Amino acid sequence: MSKIVQLDQILCFGDSFTAGEGDDCCGGWVARLRSERMRSLYAATADDLPQLRVRQQVYELGVGGETVDGLVLRMAREYQARAHQRARRWVLLQYGSNDVIKVKQKNRVPLAIFLRKMTQAIDFFRQQGCRVAVMSIWPVIERFDGCCDEAGWLRHNADIDSYNQALAELCLEQQVTWLRLAFDGHRDQAHWAPDGVHPSAQGHDFIALHAKAWLAQN
Repeated sequence: MSKIVQLDQILCFGDSFTAGEGDDCCGGWVARLRSERMRSLYAATADDLPQLRVRQQVYELGVGGETVDGLVLRMAREYQARAHQRARRWVLLQYGSNDVIKVKQKNRVPLAIFLRKMTQAIDFFRQQGCRVAVMSIWPVIERFDGCCDEAGWLRHNADIDSYNQALAELCLEQQVTWLRLAFDGHRDQAHWAPDGVHPSAQGHDFIALHAKAWLAQN
């Protein structure tokens, strides 16, 4: 029987982006992350499974349409249901796309409240001994900037930029990792699903690369 001496847990909280919306190939960036880590683990131990020393668990905790309000309501319950006392734990937070939605010319979750509740979430997970990273908000494709999407929601990239700048400053202040989903130069439309809001399979792969790089360094 395999002897597990180390348990690694990766908890990914977010909205429909985290849940994999738009990826018609692999089920999203979290699913890609889980598959990649399982492949690398078992490839390294295939010749000697009894010597398996590390068990890795990746949890996809995305809820479509959720804002940071929903996160603070459920984060303790979700965490406590999964966290193992002896595990090393990483938490990735991907919020903002639904918070910036314009409702009657105001953002659904105003920036000050968004930052306060993100701070509350960061504080909670750090108090549990987790390594925390915050992902930047994915922009809408240019032709949908300032236009209602197929669900009737209105987003502006100017708002997304403002929230991202504030999030970056918050991460610096809180001393947690800011994962900026950076595009070098031109934004390739292939990174977006047909709705112009969610990442495509290629976009989710792009996000997964950023997550993998952070996990590898931590």
